[in-house]
Amino acid sequence: MELTKENFQKLDQIHLSFENRHSMKEIIAILSDSYIEITQNGVIKDFSYYKSLKDLGDNTLEIIDYDIKILDETKVLSYYRLKNTSENSYTMRSNIWILENGSWKLTFHQGTKIV
Repeated sequence: MELTKENFQKLDQIHLSFENRHSMKEIIAILSDSYIEITQNGVIKDFSYYKSLKDLGDNTLEIIDYDIKILDETKVLSYYRLKNTSENSYTMRSNIWILENGSWKLTFHQGTKIV
């Protein structure tokens, strides 16, 4: 896969898709076993937490101002504003993607609420 903004936005969209957030199968498939997340409330969650979930709720999410920073050929930082259209709220998001066994996996995520 080419290291383009468009390709990583497609990967991030898998993580945010309304349909995927209800089945979790596609989301689990893109998470690294070493995945950690720092939530808006400062809580740290990991791969096993997400693997235990059945769904992530009914919120509709929209990516705004998407961009990436290529750290090296095996690591990419993506960052964007996210609109939760269900709650009319915004967060800043950052993700670190790593090339793991030939596939891009999400290894880190942080969301910070915008006031």
